[in-house]
Amino acid sequence: MEPTADDLDGYDNATVYEDGTVVRVSIRRTDDDAYPSGWRYTLHYGALTAGSETLDDGTIRRYDNSHEDTKGHE
Repeated sequence: MEPTADDLDGYDNATVYEDGTVVRVSIRRTDDDAYPSGWRYTLHYGALTAGSETLDDGTIRRYDNSHEDTKGHE
């Protein structure tokens, strides 16, 4: 069964893996004009400890739609 919009609104999850990586996902409805789709979302993939393969905060890859009317950023 597919999740409904109500299921997704307010979804917030972080999963830590044995290799020390973490995935965080957040999804929220919004009326903010900065999000024409009506949704604000973020995806973060990183490491619990920063290293040579990460940014200073442990980020390996991050994506969100905070600039939805252009491209967003990675």
